[in-house]
Amino acid sequence: MNSKKEKISPVSLVQPNKVTNARYDYTAVQENVLTCMIEAIQKHMTREKPIDTDLFGHPTIRINASEIAKGKNKYHVLQQLRELRKKDIDFEYTNEKGQTEDVTTGLISSFRNIRDTEFIDVEISTWAIPYLLYWGKGVGGTIFSKSIAVTLKSVYAKRLYKLCKRWEDRGGFPIDLSEFRKMLNLEDKLKRPSDLKRRVLDPAQTQLKKHADVYFEYSFEKVKSRSYNTIHFKILSQKFGRKSDNTDEWWRFVYLFLCRTYPNYKNDKAQRITDQLAEDHSQLRKVYHRFMQLDDELTKGKKSAEDIIKLTKTILKQDFEIKL
Repeated sequence: MNSKKEKISPVSLVQPNKVTNARYDYTAVQENVLTCMIEAIQKHMTREKPIDTDLFGHPTIRINASEIAKGKNKYHVLQQLRELRKKDIDFEYTNEKGQTEDVTTGLISSFRNIRDTEFIDVEISTWAIPYLLYWGKGVGGTIFSKSIAVTLKSVYAKRLYKLCKRWEDRGGFPIDLSEFRKMLNLEDKLKRPSDLKRRVLDPAQTQLKKHADVYFEYSFEKVKSRSYNTIHFKILSQKFGRKSDNTDEWWRFVYLFLCRTYPNYKNDKAQRITDQLAEDHSQLRKVYHRFMQLDDELTKGKKSAEDIIKLTKTILKQDFEIKL
């Protein structure tokens, strides 16, 4: 493989698990904008396509209103962007000196309607970029399909799709019912499990079965409680006739994982190592699964970001004979 521009799938994205599990109240259109932002930033990181900038050098994406809001007019999308601009996100960030910073920002800073077209230019808040890409302690990556995420109609289907993709390799996951409500901003809504089943879970399950590469089955459980307090999700895959070769997905995950150890703003070492590993299909698959294990340990807090960097270098040198 000489060029990753030829190998990377344009719809395979990685979203930090901290974003996947975050509590936020976005609409379906706003969730699609989030997905488009992640796509643009990651294409920039992998050098597939430089991100556009506006007159003042700020990162900008151009969205197609008819693509992210099928069946809705452009005015509706503009209203959704207006509301999204006012919503804050809060997160921790470790700077280059090792200091922890508490950051408050929004996802977007401004947007500009291009009249008589379906296009809108959206300025990404500069400080939203670390939130959308940062993998540190307790943060792993969720690989998902952009085209599927945008196609799903309801915001609950979109959120559950990304949750399923996060846990796909594990076959399922349990989640505390109160935590699930908090994640979807439903603490004061749909308080009975039957309401949650009717309004959220069953419709999302139907959409995923019809349109996604994964879907879920679920059950309410009583864990050390007289009432239902846990949902157990079982995740099932469906390939829709796709090829079994996951090289594009493996390459992207390995590259973004290596960017923790070799930041791409310093040099192109992460890309060069990934390219070298990708010369052997079985080797790329092996390193992908090794890094998935490390990613899982990082997500669960069993390893620190510093541990991951040391282990990554050791694995590359000893197991794959990569000269660092």
